[in-house]
Amino acid sequence: MEYVLEKIIEAIDAAKPNLPSKEILSTIAFKWNNNELTTWDGGFDLNEKKREKIVHLLAPNFIKKDSNYLEILRFLLSQEIENCCEGEFCTTTLRNCYDYLANYKNLEDVLLLLSANDDTSFDANSALFKDRLFYNGYTNVIKYIKSQKNIDKEIIERFEYYGNYFGYNAE
Repeated sequence: MEYVLEKIIEAIDAAKPNLPSKEILSTIAFKWNNNELTTWDGGFDLNEKKREKIVHLLAPNFIKKDSNYLEILRFLLSQEIENCCEGEFCTTTLRNCYDYLANYKNLEDVLLLLSANDDTSFDANSALFKDRLFYNGYTNVIKYIKSQKNIDKEIIERFEYYGNYFGYNAE
């Protein structure tokens, strides 16, 4: 398995700042073991442990906020969101990816961060710090969200809700 991880890391490094090939991404993408099973019945993501190791190996790049690794971090977070949506849990990998991406402080990532909060299990939602949504300041985030074309009004309301409820709108 380590050999496979090395090849995946090599492909990620070779492709940066872009994503590696779809073939490589498929080896770490969310893949449920059986669509008939829930987590309570023994269902699980076949690539969860591999993604966990990839995030661990790439963590130094995420901590340094190396922009060459931003796309792969976004991909990894999106896969963890799917995993924690399907399952009744929150993974450490979801939380790590969420925190790493929030630390980059890119306004264009706030929608993905919101998805991590709203499109995952109750446990996952509860484990994620809402202040990460507002690292760029409440006003900046709301202005950015409202400037997006075809943005669903409910999304704006979710940000306003988190801002009001948790006091982030008191800048």
